[in-house]
Amino acid sequence: GSAYADLDNDGDLDLVVNNVNMPSFVYENASNKMVDSSNHISILLQGTEKNTYAVGSTIDVFCGAQIISREIIPSRGFQSSVDYKCVIGLGKNKADSIHITWPNKMQTTIKAPALNRLWKIDYDKVEKHSSNKDSSQKKTYFSEVSTMPFAKHAENDLID
Repeated sequence: GSAYADLDNDGDLDLVVNNVNMPSFVYENASNKMVDSSNHISILLQGTEKNTYAVGSTIDVFCGAQIISREIIPSRGFQSSVDYKCVIGLGKNKADSIHITWPNKMQTTIKAPALNRLWKIDYDKVEKHSSNKDSSQKKTYFSEVSTMPFAKHAENDLID
């Protein structure tokens, strides 16, 4: 198995590979040393008491006409997880703003964020506003079915 995280806080994701009956391997990503002036924003959210890592939050970084979106969902499979810190590579772009939608649908906006640093954002310490979008207007993909369109299965009574 493997996991990725920015272990050295340099803006690129490093790799940890676990091995059966062997020591784990740690690979440092040195791409930031090879690429000239590449920007990034690292964001670590501090949620509420029952969701301390703000799992389920959405982070949108606005760079001109481009929107880079990430969701804080660290689970990657059976007993696997990645770092809660979200690292967003921007290349040579600069971020206009960061928009966070917390799990309870409250929102936080940070204008003209500083680049190439870790942003620790605590839900209890930042200004929040409610969403202007009316959730009752959302279209749903599923609807309740009152009757089943097929007959109930009856098992054949055979000895195979």
